[in-house]
Amino acid sequence: MKKVLTLTLVLAGMVACTNDTIVNKPTDEIAFAPAFVEIKTRAAVDPSITTATIDAFDVWGFMDNTSGVVFDGERVSKGADGWSYEDLQYWAPGHNYYFGAIAPVDHNNITVTTSTTKPGLGKVTFTNIDGSDDLIYASKEVITPDPITATPENVKLQFAHLLSKIKFTFTNGFANKNATIKVTNIQITDAPKTGSIDLAQEGYAWSTTNDKVTLSFGDGDKGNTIEQGKSVESDLELLTIPTDNTYTYNVSFDVELFMGNASALTATKTTTIENQELKIGKNYNFKATLNHTNINNDGELCPIVFEVIEVKNWVEETQANTDLTL
Repeated sequence: MKKVLTLTLVLAGMVACTNDTIVNKPTDEIAFAPAFVEIKTRAAVDPSITTATIDAFDVWGFMDNTSGVVFDGERVSKGADGWSYEDLQYWAPGHNYYFGAIAPVDHNNITVTTSTTKPGLGKVTFTNIDGSDDLIYASKEVITPDPITATPENVKLQFAHLLSKIKFTFTNGFANKNATIKVTNIQITDAPKTGSIDLAQEGYAWSTTNDKVTLSFGDGDKGNTIEQGKSVESDLELLTIPTDNTYTYNVSFDVELFMGNASALTATKTTTIENQELKIGKNYNFKATLNHTNINNDGELCPIVFEVIEVKNWVEETQANTDLTL
């Protein structure tokens, strides 16, 4: 009898960026404030770009409409004195500015095109190589006064993640404290490899191709054994292209059961993630408890049961009667 391994989802939300600040100041160069990325800390190795690790982004900028090109993929880099770029641009009074920015930079797996109808970024195409490349996006609208009478504020960009993030947590659910387990080779074998998203559309969403990629999450706690009642995370958190709830993910991992220091059994477990939407900018933690009902591919483990069939009577020894010497 085959037992289904149930994966329970835990979702951690991420704060979305806002674009409501209006610069109400003056004729000076267009400067960028420190970039901010909203991200939560995790124990597993996390490939996400954070506020501390972002060191460059590419920016597109328009004044009033799509013909008013101010920046066309300009590289903005972090240095000792803050953020800077080479082709310095200046504010003009009484105009609407639209900025869109993408990171990481210099990645062949990311292409960007601008919208022909709406100032700002348009279609972004992304190829997921191994789940270790992040993709973050920021947009900002700025209205300059006329006249500009004071130095304008820096363009403050708050980046949001365009991908979904996944990790796994495994729990030793055996009742016997001598039973420990080891989980290794955790994989999603058919995540979407290539997708595109049109940021110029309201309520933008990803579309994906039929190409697949295997995401390898490493082991559970570097392959260390998990004691009774304890839980461990996958070594890695990985990034994936978001999908709707019609997409099915196939999960596999190897598990080994120990009784004391002796290996009791090994198995490769497979299960599916179904009817689960993976949303833009969300963290997902898929949890599984391993115990006697699901660790063995051939069915539940049989318990060791004891039964008393007899207590033998004493046997009279004929030579057992010995006189005591007094």
